[in-house]
Amino acid sequence: MEDVKEDSGPTLADLGITSKTSTAKTALGKTKVYEKLTRWEKLFLLFSLISFAAVLGLTIQRLTVLPHSSSNFTFALVLLLNILFCLYYAYNGVFREREFELYAFIAATVIVLFYVIVEFIVHPKQRNGYKIARLAVICVLAPVDIGLCWKSIQEFGWLEFNIVGATELLQKAYRTVCRFSALLNFDIQLQFSLLILIVSNFTQLSTLEKVVIGLGVGISVVMFIVGQLAVRTESVVMVAIFILLSVCEPGYIAYKFAKIIVFLSYDVVPAEGSALILDISIFVVGVVALIVRTALILLLNQAYRNFNIGLRDKSYGCCSVDRSLARTKNRH
Repeated sequence: MEDVKEDSGPTLADLGITSKTSTAKTALGKTKVYEKLTRWEKLFLLFSLISFAAVLGLTIQRLTVLPHSSSNFTFALVLLLNILFCLYYAYNGVFREREFELYAFIAATVIVLFYVIVEFIVHPKQRNGYKIARLAVICVLAPVDIGLCWKSIQEFGWLEFNIVGATELLQKAYRTVCRFSALLNFDIQLQFSLLILIVSNFTQLSTLEKVVIGLGVGISVVMFIVGQLAVRTESVVMVAIFILLSVCEPGYIAYKFAKIIVFLSYDVVPAEGSALILDISIFVVGVVALIVRTALILLLNQAYRNFNIGLRDKSYGCCSVDRSLARTKNRH
């Protein structure tokens, strides 16, 4: 790919305007400082922390009393994982103005809300004070969280301009990288959710499956790291490695789908109760994971086409300030 550089014009950072007090440099790139957050963003962070901390506490308390072999314990673990990702999406999305991570927050919140409501309706005999409290908290606060999240998204844009300037080409490239990063986070969230659902029947897995799952965990973590570094360093080699690793999970999901369909067709496992709910959950999460993985590859292709246009330097502060700008700044 040809090394194309385009004059992006001065950014706020180039001109030295408010960057010291409005942004902070981290290993992940520039972030906003707390004082720069708008009223809506602060309210969103406050309410999301309160609501998910409450549900998190209730879920952890529930995990301490449930038998590890029960399906309720498995689904509580999945709920716990999604709550942690929700909190990550909220804070990283706001401080780094990652619009699509807040969309992921909305999606994860809807998943948590859907699970809590359905679980409460499907198991009327298992209703207790814990489930009523959890249902009340999530039903009251989740809509507020989603509304504040949406309002916060509408006010984004300042940090993007501060990082890449006013050039449309760089802005589009930056948004593509942000989308890819957010979807990569959502991808690993789905992978670990699927892992929890599958290993809940660990004793029923074959030795080969146990080995494959063990390797799959390592591959998932490596793929996540490689994907983040690939778009950050604009490395063609890492892009190739990411694509090669990305076919592993879809292959296993396809195998698992075929196995579930065969088992249910021949009544190898009970087609009722918790076993059926677990199989349906694996199927649904697997389908969503395949869709997300496909979208991830398409976004990586778009990000790859934007390599070597100057985005890497702008995003991570490696660019040099134009001397004419420096002279202008010194005169003032």
